[in-house]
Amino acid sequence: MNYLRLFLLPFSLIFLLIVLVRNKLYDWKIIKQVKLNVPVVSIGNIKTGGTGKTPFTIFLAEFLLKRNLKVAIVSGGYKKENVDEIYFITGKEQSPAIKNLGDEPFLIFTRLKNISDNFILASGGKKYSTSKITSEKYKPDVIIIDDGFQHRDLFRDIDIVLIEHPQTLQDKILLPAGNLRETSSGLKRASIVIRNNKSQIIETNDLISIKYINKGYFDLSGAQVQLDNAVYTLCGIANPHSFYSLINTDKLNILRKFEFPDHHIFKEEELEKLFTGIDKEKVIVTTEKDFVKLQCMKELFKKYRIVCLKIDVQFKKGKDIFENRIKEIIL
Repeated sequence: MNYLRLFLLPFSLIFLLIVLVRNKLYDWKIIKQVKLNVPVVSIGNIKTGGTGKTPFTIFLAEFLLKRNLKVAIVSGGYKKENVDEIYFITGKEQSPAIKNLGDEPFLIFTRLKNISDNFILASGGKKYSTSKITSEKYKPDVIIIDDGFQHRDLFRDIDIVLIEHPQTLQDKILLPAGNLRETSSGLKRASIVIRNNKSQIIETNDLISIKYINKGYFDLSGAQVQLDNAVYTLCGIANPHSFYSLINTDKLNILRKFEFPDHHIFKEEELEKLFTGIDKEKVIVTTEKDFVKLQCMKELFKKYRIVCLKIDVQFKKGKDIFENRIKEIIL
């Protein structure tokens, strides 16, 4: 933990007090939740950064689309051009500009288009009002809220929370000194707690375990490619270690890692400068979330061999519990 984080520790105590009071006001129904006329599923966590919410949102949406449901996904649209403006797009429409959605909603749109066109994606605005407008305008069978656990003004039929083992001291301390949005006691509100990879057992009902698996490497045309044993990597995600561990399952030697902050907006010139001197015969592996931001850089793809690592959800424990809970409420 750096010195700035230490300086912020008193503010974490203030934040804790605010979170506790706010949650009690909802628990005691002093602040009322609004219930929509459609089942609402939230996917979230109790800390900032990557616990795999977006891949799991895609997984759940695909699960429901394959059962012929009309699915709406509501996302905050972080780093989109105007985060307060709601942007709606359906699966029947052409791919939008990434600036209108944000990187994660754009990835969701791209992945779901390969499954079905029977979905709506709403990006931006406050999640309660965006969900309400989506429900009234598009009449979906179910609404999935990406990163919605702390947005308590909207009633959720199912609250799914992803947890993982704390990797640093900051993962055990509340904001702003640490990464926690609330303490682990908040997990009592969850309908389903899903343990991602190596998180420790936390005492909850119906603990389910998943991992993310390497589905292969794909180029700009969508074709799967086989890699040599040495690659470069490029990523702008919250938890790059999970990215590297998936690459390591193929025993690839990473020659150099190009890392950026989460949701980084890449510029072609900065990447050209960054890649100066690298072996152009070697492949640059990036994440799906970063790959969708690079696709418009046609000249970059002509000069360098850039591919994305695709991932998928695999249950280690409790798949039947999860599917039955979803079916009880939605199907």
